[in-house]
Amino acid sequence: MIAGVWIRVDLYTPYSTTYSNTYVITTALGIFVAGFSSILTGLNFIVTVHRMRAPGMTWFRMPLFVWANYATGLIQVLGTPVIAVTLVLVFCERVFHIGIFDPQLGGDPILFSTCSGSTRIPRFTSWFCRHGSHQ
Repeated sequence: MIAGVWIRVDLYTPYSTTYSNTYVITTALGIFVAGFSSILTGLNFIVTVHRMRAPGMTWFRMPLFVWANYATGLIQVLGTPVIAVTLVLVFCERVFHIGIFDPQLGGDPILFSTCSGSTRIPRFTSWFCRHGSHQ
């Protein structure tokens, strides 16, 4: 039987870069590829609002639904690359052992913060990966 990846635990660094023996790289690659569709969807929302408004429709006369789609597009375009870069760093740490997250390999311990006891996670991935998981 092939074991799956428990997303809540297996993608946390430094666990995902040193201790996990599951398919972390395959899962990270799948999330990375799916991120492209998120970025392209956000670009589609932004371009549609800019290019296909009705003649005479100003920015302040647009419905709230259009503004919500526009804001969602901006968040997708600006937020998804941050997650993609983090996944690339996890891949590099796991495959090449270059020491980005793990202080034993020369990683920067300033990146790590204490969250709920002894769990160490990077500050820039803490909100994306753990938001709502410990309440």
